[in-house]
Amino acid sequence: WSGNIAAAGLAVTCAVPLQSDIMEVLEKPRQDRVMTLQSNIHQGAANIFFLGALVHSILYTLHLRSVAQAGNGAIAVNQTSLKMKYATILLSCCFVMSPLLLMMYPSIIKGS
Repeated sequence: WSGNIAAAGLAVTCAVPLQSDIMEVLEKPRQDRVMTLQSNIHQGAANIFFLGALVHSILYTLHLRSVAQAGNGAIAVNQTSLKMKYATILLSCCFVMSPLLLMMYPSIIKGS
C-alpha cells in the first residue's frame, strides 16, 4: 500500500508544478515568503511521495529480513545487501525527516 501512496504523490508532484518564481520567493526571509496554493500542493505531494517511498523500503527490507531469518532455503538473501539496505534506510530517515521537522516546526531555523 505504501508504494501506491508514493506513486500517487509522485503523480500529483508531476502534474502540479511549482510556481514560476519559486527561487525568488525562497530567497526572501521566511516571514515575507508567499507561496501559491499550487506550490503548497506540489510540496505536500512531494512529502507524501518521499514518505511513502521510505515506508515502502522499510517494509520491503523487513520482509527480506524475515525471509532471510526463516532460512528455508527457498530464497537466498545476501547479508551484505541487507546491511546496505539498513544503512540506506537510516540515511533516508535523516534526510526525509529533517525537512518535515522544519516544516512542522519552522522556529527551529533562526534568522531565516
